[in-house]
Amino acid sequence: MATGFPYQQQVRSSQLKATPAKLCSATPPPATSPSQSPNAKSITVGGHTKYVTLKAACPRSSSPQVNPYSSPPHPLSTPSGPTNHNSETSNGHAHPGGGSSSSPLPSHATTGPADTPRVPLSYRSPADISYAPRVRTRLAPTPSGFVHEGNLVNFLVIARLAATFDATVALRIDDIDHLRVRDAYVEDIFRVLACLDIPWTDGPQSTDDMTQWSQRERLHLYQQAREELWMTGLAYHCTCSRTQRNAYTGDSCPGHCRYIDVPFEAGRTATRLHLDGVPDPIIWRRDDLPAYHLTSVVDDHDGLINLVVRGEDLEAATDVQRFISKALPGNTFHAALVVHHPLVT
Repeated sequence: MATGFPYQQQVRSSQLKATPAKLCSATPPPATSPSQSPNAKSITVGGHTKYVTLKAACPRSSSPQVNPYSSPPHPLSTPSGPTNHNSETSNGHAHPGGGSSSSPLPSHATTGPADTPRVPLSYRSPADISYAPRVRTRLAPTPSGFVHEGNLVNFLVIARLAATFDATVALRIDDIDHLRVRDAYVEDIFRVLACLDIPWTDGPQSTDDMTQWSQRERLHLYQQAREELWMTGLAYHCTCSRTQRNAYTGDSCPGHCRYIDVPFEAGRTATRLHLDGVPDPIIWRRDDLPAYHLTSVVDDHDGLINLVVRGEDLEAATDVQRFISKALPGNTFHAALVVHHPLVT
């Protein structure tokens, strides 16, 4: 599987975290700014601050608005070069559904308010980063609620780093937990991405595409990965309930299921990863659905993702997922460059 990316070259991911020192932050607006909404937050990216609220920046309304994105050009667009109306932009990346490379908007993003925050064009990567020809990153929101400020910052940082690496961007909506997913939450993801003018080349282009792009269509891949981990002896089936687990302070589980041969039974057992020194994480839930760690590793590998951008609260999750990746034959997630950005506080 071709995954050419800077991990094969001299890339210093720590400098991506440190340049600028605090990539993004959010604080209440100063009291001397009466024009700002009392619910506004300031989002600072690359040293530039913008006060925003999602309600004001990307209103949940279907009413048409004037396109405000004529200047400056979008971070993922190229200001010059021939226009190809068939499939690709001038930098070699296809707009979703095709379209003109001269347009600052992707084909699915046609409206948005003029004060929409964006990653400033002044942000640049460290000079010693080596560029690779095929860098792929992804947007991976979970539709368990409406888009919030943390999602907003993550989207913008991904857009800027995608521009830095001349990367293709995929959209993956993590909808495996169908009990928490709502159509309104999925629609909100597309609305915000259109409002922020962030294009992507792979994945669903609208809510109409979600059936074929749903993670539930990939259950067979997750099941195969679960079986592979179980066959290696790194995973075990566990009958302990969440209440029992939460009351237990050891590494394994109250029933010591890792040391006995518990058969898998949907609705009765979960599958856990055997790790020393930390609580054993779940990779398959008792309700017979794959857990986040497993779906993320499988999907990033299958999508040829080699640049992952996520919040610093997921650093421990990244370690678990790298362990899973190394245990799965041929999986490449462990070799990807993972950038953890500061959180909105």
